[in-house]
Amino acid sequence: MVIHRKEIMDLSIITDKIIDFTKEVGKNIIEEITNYMDNQQLTSDSKVELQNRTRDMLKEYDGIYEVKNRVVYKYTKDSKFPELVKELYNGQENGYYTLYNNSLAYSQELNEEINQKINQIKKEVVEEQNRYLSSCRREGEEYTVDEVGDDEKYVYLTRKSDNMEFQDINISNQLYENLKEELKNKKEPTLIWNGKEYIIK
Repeated sequence: MVIHRKEIMDLSIITDKIIDFTKEVGKNIIEEITNYMDNQQLTSDSKVELQNRTRDMLKEYDGIYEVKNRVVYKYTKDSKFPELVKELYNGQENGYYTLYNNSLAYSQELNEEINQKINQIKKEVVEEQNRYLSSCRREGEEYTVDEVGDDEKYVYLTRKSDNMEFQDINISNQLYENLKEELKNKKEPTLIWNGKEYIIK
């Protein structure tokens, strides 16, 4: 079978379109996963854990730069915390960059790779948090309310049986509003975990 030059060119165009389409689909999937993970509420301890693990992962890309909200940070293996580098900012979008000819160079592949790793870290932190909180909640146990979030829906509790303190985010909107009202009225509510949710005693 003889393949003509035009057919080869047409095949090349189709191949390029398939590659572009595949990249776009991959990018959309990553964005959807990122948005989903960003919407998973974390306790204060889990936020710190996520930040620490992400920072440690970025340090492995020795000499990588992160642009975040118009600020540039540089990560190196030898530094515990990223270095603030303002003079390298030239209007880049948020993302991860390498230094090339004294300018920040963006790579789509590098950013996709890092975002995938960050999403995996988020997934692991959320799973660990959920396991921990499940162990804190015991059916029939009583909990004193130490603090209720002002803008975020959370509650700090102390388990009466052993004085264990923890922050929980698994509270209903109704309970959240009721607790804020109770505390506003100078009351000290006690919660009971009934196996599914907290109820006010």
